[in-house]
Amino acid sequence: MIRRAAPVCVAALVVLLVGWPAVGGDALGTRTLDGLGSWWFQWWAGHALLSGESLLHAAPIFHPYGKDVLGHTGANLVDALAAVPLRAVFGAVGGWNAVILGIVLANGVAASWVLRGKGLAIALTAGVVAALNPYSLYEIAEGRPTQALLAPLIVAISVGHRILTSEDRSVRDLGVATVALALSGYVYWFGGLFAGLALGALALTRPRRMGRIAAVGAAAVVLTLPVVAPLMLSVGQGTVPGTLPVDTWCSGLDLVTAEGDPMVLCTLERLADVGKLRADGWTAVGPAGGVVAWLLALAAGLRDRRLLVIPLVALALAVGPRPWDLPNPVYLAFAQLPGMDRLYWPCRALALLTPPMAIGAAELVERRTWAGPLLVVALIAESGARDRLPLDTWDPRPPAGLECVVDGGVVDLPHARDHEPLLLQTWHEQVLLSGMNPRSKGQVPSEIQALRSENTWLAALLAASSNPRDQRAWDPADREALGALGYRWVVLRLEPIQTDVPSAAPLHLRAMRGRLVELAGPPVAETEALWIFAPWGGSCP
Repeated sequence: MIRRAAPVCVAALVVLLVGWPAVGGDALGTRTLDGLGSWWFQWWAGHALLSGESLLHAAPIFHPYGKDVLGHTGANLVDALAAVPLRAVFGAVGGWNAVILGIVLANGVAASWVLRGKGLAIALTAGVVAALNPYSLYEIAEGRPTQALLAPLIVAISVGHRILTSEDRSVRDLGVATVALALSGYVYWFGGLFAGLALGALALTRPRRMGRIAAVGAAAVVLTLPVVAPLMLSVGQGTVPGTLPVDTWCSGLDLVTAEGDPMVLCTLERLADVGKLRADGWTAVGPAGGVVAWLLALAAGLRDRRLLVIPLVALALAVGPRPWDLPNPVYLAFAQLPGMDRLYWPCRALALLTPPMAIGAAELVERRTWAGPLLVVALIAESGARDRLPLDTWDPRPPAGLECVVDGGVVDLPHARDHEPLLLQTWHEQVLLSGMNPRSKGQVPSEIQALRSENTWLAALLAASSNPRDQRAWDPADREALGALGYRWVVLRLEPIQTDVPSAAPLHLRAMRGRLVELAGPPVAETEALWIFAPWGGSCP
């Protein structure tokens, strides 16, 4: 009876440690740009399935041209698809929280399942360590559930290790490792590549059995071909945006994309500078907290020292292309592979530390030492000290007045580089002229860029939301042309304007209101958060 109840108690403990603040009805995590984008992806996945639209082309934003999801994000939609039934049952906030808690538990269940034959205490220790690993908690807190879902990666690496070390030629293990490796790629494209590299490095330590891992890798590639093939075709044609000039990194570090957009490269350059930015402001140090402790725990716990090759691979990638201004041959060789010039976050290779860390902690328990339980306690304490446990929450409720926006497209103002309009779209559910990174040349369709510059009314409207003194001329025919595309509403969000111009907010807003009235007519609704205009006719109920 106790053996059966123990996993349930551990799961309840994990949920309590991670998610008890969600009892208040808010969403777990923080209100980051990535968090708003992930929230939108969960809504859009259900919208696409119900409307029969393609999951690889997001029509609701950048209307009427849409967003190429495959080329921009690699079609990593596993967590968003998992959210669809949960949102239907628990609502938007409940579904979001259920996905996050499900990811945490899935990571733990994966590690426990791999070690289930070792005994209950051993399997549960591995499960707690995998569930509460600092990497996943960091990604969840930053609003990136996709990167936090490590269950397939844990299974792929753990079962791959068993394939290399066991005398049993289990066809079942080969199949499990293959499916898990393919799923790692579908969950997060670079996650699948990280797992494949780790398995390849591990296989080098057992040359006589390399063929088994090679077969697993080849079969996983076949399973991912529905996405791999069109993505590689786009890479070959040069249509994938936001690529970095990695061919120049041997001599220096250029962090400007082919379209001229500056990028942030997240690396694990200095273990001491957790979460800080370098003086040049462009290279962010990744989630380095606990890395040294992880490695010490691995070294102390692992019986098979060959597993240490996995953290070596993780660190070789995570330090980035030029740590301490020295070329990193491992990373630079890896970066020459197709599509790797979109790897902005090499620090995410730290996810590879989770499987050997869980195995090491379990083996310490198996040896009946105190080190295993102490490692679990230290892991929880370290996460609590860094405010990863429990998770923060944020309020995703729509502002008052948004219910006015129905049956027509929305021009979002100010047209700034944020994801707030994506959050609003999940509530008003109308097509949108805005979206992710609207000022980024690489992420915005060329047709939208042309529309913004060639349509004189739209250009004047966008200018007015940032500088009401801009009195550029515009043609009324252009306003009607935009309305013919299906637009009906203009929504101005006041909070970013009040934040940008706090000292002159009243005068600035008064001038802005006057200019917008000239362009779009008087507002049909005004609240503390929004002004809503109907330039093509209509009223707010």
